[in-house]
Amino acid sequence: LYIYQYDKDITGKDGVFPFPDKDGSPFEIVDFTYSVSRHGVPMISATIKAPYSLLGKWNHRQFVMFRGARYNITEIPSLKRTSTNGYEQYEVQMYPEWNVVTKTYFYDVVDSTVADSAEKYYSDSTSVKFFGTLTEFVARLKASFKKSGIYYGVEIKNTLLGDERVNEVKEFTGDNMTLLDALKKAFEVWGVPFYYDGGTFVFGFYKNDL
Repeated sequence: LYIYQYDKDITGKDGVFPFPDKDGSPFEIVDFTYSVSRHGVPMISATIKAPYSLLGKWNHRQFVMFRGARYNITEIPSLKRTSTNGYEQYEVQMYPEWNVVTKTYFYDVVDSTVADSAEKYYSDSTSVKFFGTLTEFVARLKASFKKSGIYYGVEIKNTLLGDERVNEVKEFTGDNMTLLDALKKAFEVWGVPFYYDGGTFVFGFYKNDL
């Protein structure tokens, strides 16, 4: 893994550069651990040893790329110790960019800009009592993402699912769920798995599951 950072170039334009020296090579993380929490969120953790000082260089704008996805270093890494040879040792944790869905409530709302969006009951709160199809529920998810200012897509790829499953009417209820909780419960209710793919949460079978 290599650490990169968001910064500005000499003209003031935003860009991606190596960390810590924009004009040098990116810092390499040789050993790391990949794990998944009980909430279903993956995390990468590592203990790194830097032969030069990184104090004051961390600013929440660092990230790594892993399996085609961006993992952000959202917390300033803690300096554990400095060895006798001058190496600094840090504990680093990296989370996927979509980690925000574990911290944001799911609101039972509709998007007024979508035709026929308000035909069914909606609570306009975090108390959800929904009765309908997965297709209709995805519209509720999209509206909740929009309400919270989270600009990820939600869609269904039903090529291998068939119309019967995604259009089967089911009951979905819950209180004070996060967006991730709502996605996971939708899987339980309709039996359609979901995965994250480049800015979009997709209900369907991932290519590796086939």
